[in-house]
Amino acid sequence: MVVTAWVRSGSRTGARDDGSEDKWRPAVVVHVGPLTVSVRGVFSQNTEGRGQRLLDWEEAGLHHGSVIENDETIVALDDVGEVVGRLSDADRRRLSL
Repeated sequence: MVVTAWVRSGSRTGARDDGSEDKWRPAVVVHVGPLTVSVRGVFSQNTEGRGQRLLDWEEAGLHHGSVIENDETIVALDDVGEVVGRLSDADRRRLSL
């Protein structure tokens, strides 16, 4: 599932209100726990080789070609927003999700 989530958009760690690089962005849900969700961020560019390009980005509910981050991020359930779309079967298999 692709959702909006409050995730880190850069290499710095920070909180929402201190001018950090965190922001709302599309993210792919990897695992749901009782209080947190593990996600992989979705970006428009493959900065420094940190992800893999989605083949079926429109089916995932995204507005343009996108890259799914290789690394997972843990976010609080409160920091998960609306459902945007779903990864295609082909993208899920290719990304081992």
